[in-house]
This record gives sequence, structure tokens and C-alpha cells, in this order.
Amino acid sequence: MTLAQSSIDFVLTSPPYCTRIDYTAATRVELAVLGPLLKVRPRELGRQMIGSVQVPNDVIEINESWGPSCASFLAALKRHRSKASAGYYYKTHLDYFDKMARSLDRVSKALKPGGQAVFVIHDSYYKDIHNDLPTILEEMRTRQGLYLSGRQDFHLRSMSDINPGRKTYMRPPGATKSVLCFLKPRLS
Repeated sequence: MTLAQSSIDFVLTSPPYCTRIDYTAATRVELAVLGPLLKVRPRELGRQMIGSVQVPNDVIEINESWGPSCASFLAALKRHRSKASAGYYYKTHLDYFDKMARSLDRVSKALKPGGQAVFVIHDSYYKDIHNDLPTILEEMRTRQGLYLSGRQDFHLRSMSDINPGRKTYMRPPGATKSVLCFLKPRLS
């Protein structure tokens, strides 16, 4: 979606989780209804979405603008002993963070000076490695010229806690959902 620069007062969004949920499969009823209006096939739409479970076609490199927490998480994921960590999972996580950074850049450019953006973000785990997405997004926004005006964290029970395979890895129960409030500074 193309938005004019400095044209939006407020953004409220809850981007896809970084948990391998196939959002095109989860919303196939809605996509069937919207299908005639779409200019892209569902499989290609799935590839374009943040959180795609499909391996990206392009080679993606870690960008330093994603911040140190993201780089540290990706390095740990790539080194993980679990099968496909250095291949499929690493590539799909690179794709996720690349798309999130580009999305945040578009939000920042579209916001008017004094505009606000609120992101509802959910942390997760890759096996036993904490994916602190709220902190990663905070670090990304710094490079986009946005200021954090508030953060509220909520510790919740997680569906992943009932997965019997979860017990293989040591990690605390539950998940943290964070509400991050960003402000685009007014021009002086």
C-alpha cells in the first residue's frame, strides 16, 4: 500500500507474530471472499506477508539498523543445534525482520510530525531462545526517527505451553504481549 509522506495522524497495528503461523491459511475464508479484488494469488500473497512460512526467494542479509538484540537473536538461532535452524528457520526469520523493518520505515514516513503509532507486539521463543520482539522493534524504531512514548507489558498464558514438545527446551511459561507507543517528533 502506498501512502503519501507525512499524511497519517495515527497508526494502530498488531503485526503478525514471529511464530510460523501461516496467516494466509488461517484467513483462507476471508481471502476467498476478497479473492476477486486481489491482484495477487494467495500463495504469492503468503510469500509477501510478514511472518511468511515460505523461504524467501531473495538472499537477505542482517541489517545493522535492525539493532543488536535482533542480530544476537539471529546469531543464536543460526547456531542452534536443532535441525534446519541454520537453513529454513534462519531464512524465514531473516525475512520476518526484513519485512518488519521495511514496514516500520513506511509507517514512519507516512506519519505526520506529531503523529503516533501504536504496535501490539508478542514475544516468542525459537526452541529455547527468547525472541524479544518488543525490544527488537524498539531498537528498529530508533533508526526510523521515532521516539518511544510509552510501553506496557502484559504477561499472558500461551498456547505453546500445552505443546508436549515444549518441555524439551527450558524456558519460562507464558508470553509477553507489549503495547509500544511511538511518536514522530514535530518539526522545530
